[in-house]
Amino acid sequence: MSNYEEMQEWYAEGDLPWDDVLPPPEIMATVAQLPAGRALDIGCGYGRASIYLAQRGWQVDGVDFINSAIVEAQKRAAAADAVATFYQADVTDLAFLTPPYQLAIDVGCSHALDEAQLKLFAAGIGRILAPSATFVQYVRLNS
Repeated sequence: MSNYEEMQEWYAEGDLPWDDVLPPPEIMATVAQLPAGRALDIGCGYGRASIYLAQRGWQVDGVDFINSAIVEAQKRAAAADAVATFYQADVTDLAFLTPPYQLAIDVGCSHALDEAQLKLFAAGIGRILAPSATFVQYVRLNS
């Protein structure tokens, strides 16, 4: 089963361990120290971090490759009166995004990528982040 198929199955079942109202505390603490600007939520899922950022004055783009996640993120952002733009896209091809972003967050997306995909992901992130940008990345390390 591909990563895409596995994620589609998770979303279809609807019992997502990462479906919380708020983003992780480290994201909230980081955002509290930064002036609002443009932010990218990589692997945004249902948009919890995107919504949080938008409510704090950030101009936010969220990207996820699962259509149902994007649809739900749009609904949740509208219900929260948070303005964010969501894209269904592959995080290894961010050519459609226009730089610069002052913040990018990845809460558990890139660790599912293989080596070739990681190289594409890194190149895309490097292209769109401002020179002084903050990049917060959560990864699962294999032991």
